[in-house]
Amino acid sequence: MASRLRQNPRVSNSGLPARLAARRCLISARRAGSRASASATSKARVPITPTERIEALTEWLNAESPLPASISWEWTGEQQDQEESTQFLMVAFSAALGLMFVILLTQFNSFYNSVLVLLAVILS
Repeated sequence: MASRLRQNPRVSNSGLPARLAARRCLISARRAGSRASASATSKARVPITPTERIEALTEWLNAESPLPASISWEWTGEQQDQEESTQFLMVAFSAALGLMFVILLTQFNSFYNSVLVLLAVILS
């Protein structure tokens, strides 16, 4: 494993992609002219969102395939809930647009006007 890490610069010492390793930046304040000011240097982490981390890990797992072929994986918990909610909202949004179209069609008795109004609603 250690030799594999040395050969692959995209993988950090922990075995995770280098993009997920703690990113650090140098922050410093310096003395300006004759004004008294403090000088400090610190290492601060650059924040990474959970979605970015999951995308990077998924990409790494699919590309590198570090697990044996007999082991499968899937995201559960919050990620699974988010996917289920997204699927439900897409179906609900489509159903709402279909129902709006039927109501507009019965009100206007014109296919063209119904599509025009529905398109204006969607684009607004």
